[in-house]
Amino acid sequence: MKHIYHHTSSEAPTFVVLHGTGGNETSLLPALEHLKTSSNILSIRGNVNENGALRFFARQAEGVYDLDSLDREMLHLREFILKSSQEYGFRMDKVILFGFSNGANIGIHLLLHQPNEFNFGIFMAPLYPLEVEKEQDFSHKKVYLSMGRMDPICSMENNQELLHLFDRLGIDLELDWVTTHELTSSIVVGYTNWFTKHFH
Repeated sequence: MKHIYHHTSSEAPTFVVLHGTGGNETSLLPALEHLKTSSNILSIRGNVNENGALRFFARQAEGVYDLDSLDREMLHLREFILKSSQEYGFRMDKVILFGFSNGANIGIHLLLHQPNEFNFGIFMAPLYPLEVEKEQDFSHKKVYLSMGRMDPICSMENNQELLHLFDRLGIDLELDWVTTHELTSSIVVGYTNWFTKHFH
């Protein structure tokens, strides 16, 4: 997969950066510029092209996911992250999935369906209308989540469903509310504080 990698230390946490629809591997890098000295960064380009807009998995309509594509691309992404960990020498137990919108959605899918490998996530403006069975302990997973109260893509009903899912699974969640489908300076402050709390 096309990507950018920034290395600080083999012992440092590693952000796996997953862009939103229409973005690419450079889109979210400015949001992590202030953390470059204390982390590695693996920023990945989505494999799916939807009418010229890059994504991480296909959809049938807004909010209606192609579940075969989601599962298939999740496995591709997992394999690429594992391979990159070996190639670049970063620790899988310190990987933080960092996703916005479509990137947040596949990041959540990875966190919930590959539970032995991914334990940390920063997810902004997700829409994840899927159920997950509680077949194992998720209580060690730590997530920072930001959601928009007036997000035109993700309704408050969708937001509440995801919050209920995380609560039911016992995930350690820190939540910030913003106005719409966005990445704001207050979100940057929020996930920076979360990162400092868990990795310093």
